[in-house]
Amino acid sequence: MHIGVNNSDYLPSLIVQKSPVNFYIGLCLALLSTLFIGTSFIFKKLALRRSSRNGFSAGDGSLSYLCEWMWWMGFILMGIGEFANFVAYTFAPAILVTPLGALSVLVSALLSVRFLNEHLNCIGGFGCGICILGSTLIVLHAPKEQNLTSLHEMWLRATDPSFIIYSLFVILMSIVLIFILGPRYGKTNPIIFTLVSGSIGSLSVVACKGIGVGLKNAFTIGFSSMFSSWFFWFLMIWLIGAITIQMYYLNRALDLFSTGIITPLLYVFFTGFVIIASTVLFHELNALNYMDYVGLIFGLIFTVLGIVMITVLKDSNFSWKSLRTFFQAKHSTYSSSNSSFDMHNKLYRRITAFKPTLYDWKTRHSRRLSFGQLSTEKLVSDHHSDSELTDVVQLLPHITSRNINQNGHLMSGKARMKRIQTFTDSPQLYTLTNGIVSVST
Repeated sequence: MHIGVNNSDYLPSLIVQKSPVNFYIGLCLALLSTLFIGTSFIFKKLALRRSSRNGFSAGDGSLSYLCEWMWWMGFILMGIGEFANFVAYTFAPAILVTPLGALSVLVSALLSVRFLNEHLNCIGGFGCGICILGSTLIVLHAPKEQNLTSLHEMWLRATDPSFIIYSLFVILMSIVLIFILGPRYGKTNPIIFTLVSGSIGSLSVVACKGIGVGLKNAFTIGFSSMFSSWFFWFLMIWLIGAITIQMYYLNRALDLFSTGIITPLLYVFFTGFVIIASTVLFHELNALNYMDYVGLIFGLIFTVLGIVMITVLKDSNFSWKSLRTFFQAKHSTYSSSNSSFDMHNKLYRRITAFKPTLYDWKTRHSRRLSFGQLSTEKLVSDHHSDSELTDVVQLLPHITSRNINQNGHLMSGKARMKRIQTFTDSPQLYTLTNGIVSVST
């Protein structure tokens, strides 16, 4: 079948001589690429927010964001970043350039906190780091893509049954996500639209490779053979259609969810599907060694774990402050002894350290709490900081499975805690009852 390039029109693979100059040029281009791409997400998000305030939401399918100059600025920045990333592969090895793409996640996350007032809790932060680690392992241990030499060779590889099956799988999966799962879960689950963008994006990369081969041949044997090839124009239409779908659903995802969530998810999905497409297209699974398989397995595990942490636990109240408080409380409770008697005495000493103005030991409504040989019932205190009392109250949940029954004795069950109010200038009565700290004035 004639596609515009004869079978004999094979060109030798381009070999770039390794030198420190080429290495540093590729490194700088890769770093600039991550900066441009990470910044582009911020511009697009700002444009989408402005469009939503005007009553046109991209999450509902509106295209009004195309009228915003900030969206086009983001689009241009992303194009510059992708072009710089493509050129970087010419100067530096892929093992360096590809993992550096993860830095766009960090750029986007930092800028989103500054310019978008977005928040990502510590679990989401750990998830982002694990996603980056897993994706980097996959990239480092995945089969390396071969160099194409002509459009005819690209045609032979693209018509291979394995790649046709992969392409059909991506298309059918995208149809299911768009028309079945999208209307139900698209506005509540960030995976839906991001997965569409990442999977279709892998097909756009394949088209880019073919177009790049055609342009490289054109500079060697003339542009007439490239322009007369119907396969070249098919790849152009393929590329335009894939990029259009990819950007449309990426914009919908950015409009509905935080940039700190979408950016790592898109990186994971896009990188993973590109690796699969390259592997299927160039048949290099047999080139893997034992360490490559181990790296791929761990990369997949880390990636899945990171996605779960980002999507499932992103709305939890767990924060860096609560994490530090938890470990401080655990340390202060268990540092000397793990016995119940020692823990109770620790708690009692912390309470009496407030030096309250009055102990009421014989109040009718109080309930007796035993701490070893010591007892305390009600505590009246004033002019103490909230942080001091909070530090004491945080010890209460760590009493080992103790509670108070109706007779005032310790019984099985978790100790309960109610966060107390801030101290005021007027005295307040703090009562320990059934493991609960209550406040009355």
